[in-house]
Amino acid sequence: MGRVKVFNRIVGSGPYDYQVRVWEKIDSMAQEKEPKILKIIAPTAGGKTEAALFSLLCPYSQGEYPFSSVIYVLPNKSLVNVQRQRIVRLFSSLLEESGWDKKKAEEFAQEQVLVDYGHIMEKPMYSGLVNITTWDSFAYSLGARRTVSRRFTMPASITSTSLVVFDEVQMLQDEFAYLPRLLGTVIHHVNRKLGVPMIVMSATIPSKFEELMFEKVKEGVLEESPRKSDHRKPERGKIKVRLEKWDPKTLKKPKKATAFFKEVTEEAGEGKVLFVFNTVSRAVEAYQSIKSLFGDDSVLLVHGKFTHEDRQKKEEELNTAKMIIATQVVEAGLDLPDVSLVVTENCPADALIQRIGRCARRPGTEGMATILNHSKNVPYPKNLVKKLSQDDTLKIEKALRDNRKAQEFIDEKYKDYDPKKTGKGGPAWSYARSATEYLHGLMLLSSPPTAVPYKARLGYYVTLVPLEKEAEKEQEYSISPERVLEKSLPYSVGSLYVYGKRIDSLKNIISFQLVPEKQEDTGRTVYVKKDFRGYVVEGGVYAIKSETYDPEIGLEGD
Repeated sequence: MGRVKVFNRIVGSGPYDYQVRVWEKIDSMAQEKEPKILKIIAPTAGGKTEAALFSLLCPYSQGEYPFSSVIYVLPNKSLVNVQRQRIVRLFSSLLEESGWDKKKAEEFAQEQVLVDYGHIMEKPMYSGLVNITTWDSFAYSLGARRTVSRRFTMPASITSTSLVVFDEVQMLQDEFAYLPRLLGTVIHHVNRKLGVPMIVMSATIPSKFEELMFEKVKEGVLEESPRKSDHRKPERGKIKVRLEKWDPKTLKKPKKATAFFKEVTEEAGEGKVLFVFNTVSRAVEAYQSIKSLFGDDSVLLVHGKFTHEDRQKKEEELNTAKMIIATQVVEAGLDLPDVSLVVTENCPADALIQRIGRCARRPGTEGMATILNHSKNVPYPKNLVKKLSQDDTLKIEKALRDNRKAQEFIDEKYKDYDPKKTGKGGPAWSYARSATEYLHGLMLLSSPPTAVPYKARLGYYVTLVPLEKEAEKEQEYSISPERVLEKSLPYSVGSLYVYGKRIDSLKNIISFQLVPEKQEDTGRTVYVKKDFRGYVVEGGVYAIKSETYDPEIGLEGD
């Protein structure tokens, strides 16, 4: 049975014309001697994941292997589990179409679609047919030790024979444009030096960031997206966009905030409402006001400062929650059913389209988007957040349906921003240079350079473990690595210019350090409580005071 018929049977419709063209290009890439890069640009809910992975999983389900594996790179952990479930369902369905028993198909798909990031590693690194990882984990895997004795080590060997897919690349941004610059270096290294074919996907990449990403690999970049002349192309529901005058200080006045949220949600009807705020502290304040209005059972708070186990519980509740209050973690990759209203703070144009794109994702549906219109830029660069006009709302409505209109709107809003000059001469530039030198100095059969710093992001991470009050009082306390993993959350310590400030704020909440030790009686490694000496070390594990973390609202502060 041909791929088009198989896709139709599994998905129930389609495929889109551009998806078929993507499959043809991937087939060609598998045969090419020179590694190509395929850029896929399609609207939100436009089927980019299926476009990239269907033509790979389809031959895998029939015992054919155009690539040894796929390394699927996402910008953050919040997207990893959601995409894994989606890919497992797709692969399992393909196996059934190939004649597999339903139960065996599901088990095999679960075994071969693996998650690998940070402390999470289900099997030895990149040992599945599809390996879903985060940007940080992938970037650091390139800098891992290359040999043990004379043996070529993973993940370098696996990466060099795989297809690498970067999804939602628009989220790899920061105030100093370090991440898009580093992504460009990594793309050049992986594609040209390791000879790895790549796919880069997004609905919304500012052209100026695209230039940084591809400036070292201008030749050999293919592009595919829906065309005006296509007979079958992505469609979505109609969304009406409106502006609402807004001052973030309103959140400090509970009664006023509650009255405001009651007013803006009146048109939601029976559908789901998604609120998106630019900072964790504002999301928490909004959650407390909205909860008092709609009740505990209807409202869910989601942001990046929850422990692994609490985040998993919240991800499971996303589909059933009536009201979701979130930060940027929901901007991409989530297919939330029945969202009839999105209420979002003003933010950069590409993020704005992604947020509003969570609404009315199915043809024939209708939705509303309310933009809380202000010019408070935190945490974004100043010239990327400006008050919007009524004319802008019409442009956004068109941008949601047409990726070319989206590109025009985004580039218009980025016209006063030059990422190539951002932070020029400062630490971000120094780190970007160091990363380039590091990757340039990597030899496949030698140890990596050690003198040059190589950072996946600016700043650094520590692991925080909220413990119960009883544990804080114990003289001797130990916890297994498995439990640390479940109970911990990663915490980014500052940007380049505020290390001291962030570390001081951490000192106020840390109870003690957790240090790995091997138990003499069992030989197992556990984390043991040690006195905290007043500073934190990159990659360190620390217990935080019980009163600073709440499973319902997470770790407060930005």
